[in-house]
Amino acid sequence: MLKKITLFVFISLLLNATNSFAAWPHTEQDYSLLPPFCWARSHPGSPEEQLWKKRLDSHGEGFVHVHHYCEALHSLRLAQQMLPTNDDEKITNNIFLTNNHEAFTF
Repeated sequence: MLKKITLFVFISLLLNATNSFAAWPHTEQDYSLLPPFCWARSHPGSPEEQLWKKRLDSHGEGFVHVHHYCEALHSLRLAQQMLPTNDDEKITNNIFLTNNHEAFTF
């Protein structure tokens, strides 16, 4: 029984792992909405990378991990684009969430 539970947990984690990945910007338009060090971090060996590495690493090893911040900002921007834009969509979403709040409580 313990083996079945362990296998179930492992498969569940494996299947849900892709949901936790952040989106990385791909286009120049994506990068234009982010801080300049995000572009520099994704272009190793560029002069911009050296500049931002010097600036951000002055207090430790910040530049090595800045891609997590850039991914989060880009993912947040993508999520904000999915928000309702007009009043009808907002009202519909509000009605759905108000009438189905039991489905979202644990």
